Amino acid sequence: MNFQKRMVMAFSALILAASVIFGFIYYTTIKNNYIETEKNNLQTAADNYAQQFAYTVGQMEEVISQILSNQEALKAIQILSHEGNSKKDKTYYYTEARRTLRAVLNADYYKKSFNRVVLFMQNGTVISGTNYKYNPVDAQMDINGIGWLDELSGKRGKYVLLGMHQDDWDKENGRLVISAVKEILGENLGYLEVQKEVEALDGLFVPGNDKWSLYVIQGEKLLYSSSKDVPEMAEILEAVQEESEGPGTRRMNSTGELTAVSQIQSNQLRVVIADHTLVSREAMKKAFPFTAMIVILMGTGLFACICFMSRHMVKPIRQLKQQMEQTDIENMKVSEQVVIADKEIGKLYDAYIHVLRKLEQSIRKERLLSELQQKAQFDLLQAQVNPHFLFNVLNVISSRGAEADDEVICDICSDLAQMLRYSTDVKEKRARLEEEVHYLRLYLTLLKFRYEDMLEYRINIEEPLYGLEIPKMVLQQIVENSVSHGYQDVDRIKRICVCGSRRPDGWIIQIRDNGTGMSKEKIQEIYARCGEIREALSEKRSHVEMGIGGMGLVNTYARLYQIYGEDFFMEIRTLAEGVEVAIGVRQQGGISCTRY
Repeated sequence: MNFQKRMVMAFSALILAASVIFGFIYYTTIKNNYIETEKNNLQTAADNYAQQFAYTVGQMEEVISQILSNQEALKAIQILSHEGNSKKDKTYYYTEARRTLRAVLNADYYKKSFNRVVLFMQNGTVISGTNYKYNPVDAQMDINGIGWLDELSGKRGKYVLLGMHQDDWDKENGRLVISAVKEILGENLGYLEVQKEVEALDGLFVPGNDKWSLYVIQGEKLLYSSSKDVPEMAEILEAVQEESEGPGTRRMNSTGELTAVSQIQSNQLRVVIADHTLVSREAMKKAFPFTAMIVILMGTGLFACICFMSRHMVKPIRQLKQQMEQTDIENMKVSEQVVIADKEIGKLYDAYIHVLRKLEQSIRKERLLSELQQKAQFDLLQAQVNPHFLFNVLNVISSRGAEADDEVICDICSDLAQMLRYSTDVKEKRARLEEEVHYLRLYLTLLKFRYEDMLEYRINIEEPLYGLEIPKMVLQQIVENSVSHGYQDVDRIKRICVCGSRRPDGWIIQIRDNGTGMSKEKIQEIYARCGEIREALSEKRSHVEMGIGGMGLVNTYARLYQIYGEDFFMEIRTLAEGVEVAIGVRQQGGISCTRY
């Protein structure tokens, strides 16, 4: 199978996958838009019904408030609360009180808007304000037999909504009503109840779709249902059990039926609309045919384009293949460069030539590195000359100092011996910063023997930096440079400060002195030499020759740059008194003309 056929097959598979993915996305988008529209419609209906129900409840509560604000009605209620307890015959007062209450409860607005408005008291007095045939007027009955009376316990002064229940004052007709009830504050003043007939609510809350069911719940109590077949309360509450998410449309079950919830905070009411339409199935019917047609047309068109384009792509690719086969691997050179007509393939050919040149440079660098490695191994062998004779001499001096009872000489010999062991250990080229700090303290201790009170030093390096690896004798070399060159022709106390801290992007160590400072020309000379070292190490990869006694700061830069590369920086600043040398690592890297 040739390249063109393989390419056509590969792109055909890609087209097929792309078409399927596009079709899936397109189908999902249409389906989700349809479902979202249904959700919005359902939620809007739930919000509207919630406002209507809240308005109805508000009317019922307003009626109770109006009655209780009527001073004559309150006075009549107080009179009737003593009926049956008075020793004197006060029939006239009770009759007048009933007449007053009937007049209030039989207001035209109350009779037109509600099933009944009724006052019932603990002493059995019941006064209703509607004109139904079986309406009890001036009746006496035992109200303790009312089943929902327990719901009013402990809620004095608060409105209590009663869900669908049979009218207790007209059991013969068996009307279903919902009620707003409030206990009248005072001693045995009774209760006021305003009823709304469920049949009237059915006419008000007619769902906009014959497959919708509307429920009104308060807490876990069902107040109203538009459906004759009322499901279990647990099933209704399933749609609103996650109170933290707030009201909104959410799926009720896996079949695709939707449920919308609207909450009325003032009454703690929730209106639930259950849509029994299988929304997912309806969405599939609308989205799938059009999606299939789009996928087929798109796949056919893209396949035709791939077949046409593949013919024009094969020729320059074969031309590139031929040039690659003619490359001389030994010398990394192309026998004859050609111009490829296709622009993109031509760029690929140019990149191939560029890679060959880079590979040629890498081979030369590897050869140079091999030579440097051999030279380093030779230097290592030379550096391993046994320095024990130096320690023997120090031991002799230390012994003579002990005989002369001169502990200073013993301390000097001990510190110098530790420094020699550290500096002549050629097995490790690097050391932990903690070891470097210890070595620097030994060096400064020896200087202290020499300068005594004319030398003061302070080392303050954060412990998290102690595990850092740096070349040996870096800090000592910079401090030695400060002591040797920073106090020429000046007689003052030498103060050396070494500080180190970690930063969010790396770390920094600063060495400051209070010497005579350094001229701008000298600093620029050091920077220029560091630039040459950087170029030699990073680009030419050539061997860096440098006299040990030459420029100590340049030597330090060269050794640290070999470890940290472009992330390393060194800065030299002349202070008001002395010089500060800062070395560190900044992870974003980069070197400016004044910082190395």
